[in-house]
Amino acid sequence: MKFFCAVLCAATLLLPGRAMAGQSWEDQSTDTALLAADRAVSAPAGFAARAMPEPYVGSGAAAARAFFTNFVATMPSANSVPCFTCVNGTQAGTLGMDDPYNYVATGSSQTFLVSWTSLTFKGSCTVAISVASGSKVIESFKHTFSNLGTGAYDAWFVSQPVNFAGAAIVAGKVTCGGKTSSSKAPIVFQ
Repeated sequence: MKFFCAVLCAATLLLPGRAMAGQSWEDQSTDTALLAADRAVSAPAGFAARAMPEPYVGSGAAAARAFFTNFVATMPSANSVPCFTCVNGTQAGTLGMDDPYNYVATGSSQTFLVSWTSLTFKGSCTVAISVASGSKVIESFKHTFSNLGTGAYDAWFVSQPVNFAGAAIVAGKVTCGGKTSSSKAPIVFQ
């Protein structure tokens, strides 16, 4: 019986890898990143997580979808950005950020940003960021924001330098009330 369980357990562990073997590198990286986002641990000390609402009132067919992810972006970490209501000329309701630059120089930290819009959802949302290359998870973290109302939100995490070189996929995933929405982008580490 122990042998049967060992064979069954080994087969179960190997099947997902084999199912992903026929995928393109990008599809495999995306699947790995989204799975890692589901399993991400809460952002530890050293990571910053913030969200800022921009009021929005949804109506009609547009409000049929409770929330959705707008985009995920990555940029070199810099003082004072991202920032809210800080863009000269039209400050109210703006997001100031460095030019999204998905190239990471060796030894540099990155800021990962996820933007989402809540048309009708009110409650807690978990925002996860994960970076993967093929089946390798490079980093993954999440944060839960409580008592959110409708509006446009931006959340960012500042990461520490990672020990990786090559192409990867960064995925941002927002989960509110058991439903999810995600976005992805390529990223290259020097």
